[in-house]
Amino acid sequence: MTNRYETCIELDVGRSCTITPKVLDRDNLQLTLALQSKKADGKTAHLIVTQVLTRPGKPLEVAVGDMDITLTPEIAQE
Repeated sequence: MTNRYETCIELDVGRSCTITPKVLDRDNLQLTLALQSKKADGKTAHLIVTQVLTRPGKPLEVAVGDMDITLTPEIAQE
């Protein structure tokens, strides 16, 4: 992950999760996760946004809507 650079993950057809990291300091990271589902016509059906605080390199499990997402955030060296 790169500070303030969004990463979009396609979960299945019409459903994606965008993760936006924000480095708060060397030990703390804020992740904003936006779970979006779209109708067949491409319009947004649902949008759920969750923010969590975590530490880089530590496993994290977060509930976003009806999904549990597990990840270990690593910060890219610039």
